[in-house]
Amino acid sequence: MGKLKESKLIRAMRTCLPISAVLCGLLNASFSISAQTWSVTSLPEGVWTGVACSTNGMKLVVVGYDSGIWVSTNRGTNWRETQTVYTNVWSGVASSADGTKLVAVIQGGFGAIYTSTNSGLNWQPAAAVSDNYVGVVSSPDGTKLAAVSEDWGAYGIYTSTNSGTNWALTSAVPQIGYFQSVAMSADGTKLAAAGGELSYIGGTTTLSGGGMIDYSTNSGATWNLSDAPTNWEWSSIACSTNGNFMVAGAYGDTNGEPGPVYISRNGGANWTITTAPYLAYGAVACSADGTHITAACFNSYQTISPNGVYTSTNSGTNWTESITLEDSGSIAYSADGTKIVATTEGGMGLNYVAVSPPLAVTNAPELNIALSGNQVVLYWTTNASGYVLQSTTNISSTNWGSISNGITTTEGYYVYSNAPSGKAAFFRLKQ
Repeated sequence: MGKLKESKLIRAMRTCLPISAVLCGLLNASFSISAQTWSVTSLPEGVWTGVACSTNGMKLVVVGYDSGIWVSTNRGTNWRETQTVYTNVWSGVASSADGTKLVAVIQGGFGAIYTSTNSGLNWQPAAAVSDNYVGVVSSPDGTKLAAVSEDWGAYGIYTSTNSGTNWALTSAVPQIGYFQSVAMSADGTKLAAAGGELSYIGGTTTLSGGGMIDYSTNSGATWNLSDAPTNWEWSSIACSTNGNFMVAGAYGDTNGEPGPVYISRNGGANWTITTAPYLAYGAVACSADGTHITAACFNSYQTISPNGVYTSTNSGTNWTESITLEDSGSIAYSADGTKIVATTEGGMGLNYVAVSPPLAVTNAPELNIALSGNQVVLYWTTNASGYVLQSTTNISSTNWGSISNGITTTEGYYVYSNAPSGKAAFFRLKQ
């Protein structure tokens, strides 16, 4: 399975009313928004297939199908195109901790590896063999790299110890299908590769062999088969800085059922299932210590699960669903897990790049409405300062009253709750 996935665009909150929201009655109540929130960056719509970021989450780099390479130094508020070759299928990208050293790979029969040492201002082709590259990772200092190929002849995992100047093919050979994703510890000694074999038959997603997760503890010199179940096609893998904690997502199984999310606490040798729902997973990412995880479904002709993105802040013990991002083909984390960047799907259709938490609001904020039990809830982001919630019982009236009591703050939102009373009320935000 390649890294180019069919796309579906990011969706808004459950219900968004930019000027006013209509509820019934007024009553204060508590409300918790139990999900990560996202906002679309200013990057133009495209077929974006890979994202990476610096450890502080501020410097971003994005690649895509038939596109250049774009970078941002302010979390996606502004973007600059740095590589303008549009004939390439860019399939993956990785960044050093400070965002100065970058590496990007090209998928296809004439695949190649490119590197940059100046935050993407200039790019140079690496001395690597032409192969069908689908993913790449980098150490924090940018000296150690690993790239994975899904070529049917080589099935290769390549490594570099000198920032991409030279590359060597490791001894890794998948037992089922081909490798699709690779993870590496900061010192480059611990590696893990996820793979399998996926087929599309008559528009239906089926698996014709399952998959496996291989791991290495000696920089790829030798590889071992982990105990991860081989009936799953493993599509994505990520690890902590020390390489002890790993997380892997499966797209589906040999019966065409959606897959789970597994974790390892011993460098990829042994794996246990998490409580994440079974979905057609195509992207996972974790923080430097492995406590924060995001796993995302992707829409690649898939008919075996609904779309969904789930995040855990306790190494996979508990999960919350995103209310604004439905699926993703590529995800990257800041080191502390507080900032995330993702393609909104990363497929063959047009998509966007989104960040979480949302970017600062420069225009008027949206006033959102949602149901929470028997309460109707109004909420808007706390980064929209200087706005007052107002209400009236007659939308044609010029007499709007300001609401100051009963507004709480939770998870980056101002929240005001109401119980239905049968009487119409109208609400707005006014600066």
